[in-house]
Amino acid sequence: MTTESITPLVIDTSGLHCPMPLLKLKMALRNHTDGTPIRLISTDPMSQQDIKRYCEIAGLRCEQQDNNIEKHHFIFNIIQN
Repeated sequence: MTTESITPLVIDTSGLHCPMPLLKLKMALRNHTDGTPIRLISTDPMSQQDIKRYCEIAGLRCEQQDNNIEKHHFIFNIIQN
């Protein structure tokens, strides 16, 4: 089964500013141990840098999804290795 066929855990941090999107992701990773992918939605431009860097350090795969609908929403797909 591929990760694309698994429904991800969605964390919507829209309206929250740094460092809250990253803290919400860390809490989810701590409480969500079954390996299901996580989709984080953020409106904070700094999250683009923060989330990607944290995932790099933590050994997680992070893909930023193109969002053609809401230009001020950033969508990250995070997969635990």
